[in-house]
Amino acid sequence: MLTETKEKIEVLKKAEKADDKGIRFIQEIEKDFKNSNPYKVEMLLIHLLMVFERAKNNETVDTMPEELWQQITHKKSFSKANKYWKSIQDRVPYKINESEKQYVIMHLVNVISEGND
Repeated sequence: MLTETKEKIEVLKKAEKADDKGIRFIQEIEKDFKNSNPYKVEMLLIHLLMVFERAKNNETVDTMPEELWQQITHKKSFSKANKYWKSIQDRVPYKINESEKQYVIMHLVNVISEGND
């Protein structure tokens, strides 16, 4: 994990925008992406912490525009990202809604893509 990522996580924790349960989860899945672009991974991890914070507070995000979701589902890495999400969703520390899941999958597609997606 990048030093900058660790620092951002610590800032979120101090601001009470991230808790130990969420941090442990992102540290666990970060290992799955050790060979991926660290900046893309950082975006995924920080986004997950924000998702968890919204879930704890019963906050929602706007539904992803259908056009954008269609673009994501047509990416080469979508299948792999979706499969990965399904493999970890039972371990996610908070119940998240469908809109949030789409945004998480979007970040997973971004991390998994190899630049030609």
